[in-house]
Amino acid sequence: MLLTVILCYFGCQEAFIEPSGMVTHARTYYMPEEILWGARFQRMIHFGKDHYTLDYSKFDSIVEDNATSDCSAKKLHEQT
Repeated sequence: MLLTVILCYFGCQEAFIEPSGMVTHARTYYMPEEILWGARFQRMIHFGKDHYTLDYSKFDSIVEDNATSDCSAKKLHEQT
């Protein structure tokens, strides 16, 4: 069975491009082997008192996320 996850960014689904006046729509999809369960992107934005710093060396960095359940939402619901 081939499973594909399609992700739409709600709230940021459409963007207005200032110079051209065009509207763009973003949608992407992920194959099962591209989905990392229990992981998140490493924080790359640091907030200072009067400025923000972006660390682009962490752009593709992924770290383990211990807050994510080890099982699916369905199995988690069945256990309760």
